[in-house]
Amino acid sequence: MIIVGDMFHSSANNEVQYFKIWRRQFHQLQFDLVTGNHDIMDASVYEELEILRYDALTLENIHFVHDATDAAVNGLYVLSGHIHPGVRMFGYGRQSMRLPCFYFGQQYAVLPAFSHFTGMYMIEPQAGEPVFVLADKKVFKMQ
Repeated sequence: MIIVGDMFHSSANNEVQYFKIWRRQFHQLQFDLVTGNHDIMDASVYEELEILRYDALTLENIHFVHDATDAAVNGLYVLSGHIHPGVRMFGYGRQSMRLPCFYFGQQYAVLPAFSHFTGMYMIEPQAGEPVFVLADKKVFKMQ
């Protein structure tokens, strides 16, 4: 499992303890964390949780970073997560809703945040750029 940053929000908290319990059940999984701006716990916590940490990670032609603006990698597709992308979808009349999304551009992709307390950076995808929204615990491709 590769996580592109901000696995835990800053200091050790209940989520770390819950993860520790869950991790005991799935100790065979390898966790690679590309550190983000909120991954600031002491290195010993990540070691105890058996999480390998990297500033960036390249596997074949994909370059994993926390913030895509930090990655100018020629010939590699960049996958990041820092900005927590979202899109606004419009209904009839003046109805609209903001939804988190997976965004896939020509040179990089950005993954959504999976927490309730993060904001969203609203994006306006270009024609032909795949976007997948998260709604009702499902993933839908935007048309």
